[in-house]
Amino acid sequence: MSNTEKEQPIVFSRNGVRNVDRDAIDRYGMQGIVLMENAARGSVDVIVDVCNKNELQQIIVVCGAGNNGGDGYAIARHLHNRGCKTSVLSIAPPKTPEAVTNAEIAEKMCIPFVIYRDDLFEDATLIIDAIFGTGINQEVRGPAVPIIASIGQCNAKIVSIDIPSGLDCDTGQPLGMAVKADLTITFAGFKQGFMQNSSACYVGDVVVVDIGCPQELVKKYALPNS
Repeated sequence: MSNTEKEQPIVFSRNGVRNVDRDAIDRYGMQGIVLMENAARGSVDVIVDVCNKNELQQIIVVCGAGNNGGDGYAIARHLHNRGCKTSVLSIAPPKTPEAVTNAEIAEKMCIPFVIYRDDLFEDATLIIDAIFGTGINQEVRGPAVPIIASIGQCNAKIVSIDIPSGLDCDTGQPLGMAVKADLTITFAGFKQGFMQNSSACYVGDVVVVDIGCPQELVKKYALPNS
């Protein structure tokens, strides 16, 4: 696991991440859609930098219903704008305002939305995992189960956004199952579970992207000694 920014990474618990997001929006007046846009643009910069030309040929972005999925929709359109052949798999309709907005933009840009089938990932060269974020704290169930299983069996490079879907943010243990990523692009700082040996086979390499949260909040809510 590597961090391109610091040898001693900033680390957040699940509650710490929630507090940073909440205060950035409620106390500092930052818009959630702006934070999501920063996350998407930063993620795509990393993806284009670390992936080779072959890996960028056939991209599928797998989006959940929440803001992690919203990040995925925004990432899909930025990849599309960079000339990458990109499609979106939605495992459920978007349910947060920011996710709805970015899904609608992706649709208006005529980015293909595909339906899950057993062989969907066979020709993919890169899968972007934006199914679940740091908030998940119970066993994975529903339509995510066969999708995560299929991702685990494919030959594509796998990049998880913020955290591999299904991995517990605090413990680094899979919640029944979790995506095994080659690279995790995480926001603001490492997550507590990344520091556990149990997470190593799920997170792959880790790159931290700054999404513009006030540093005062980062320092306030990061775990001590991080």
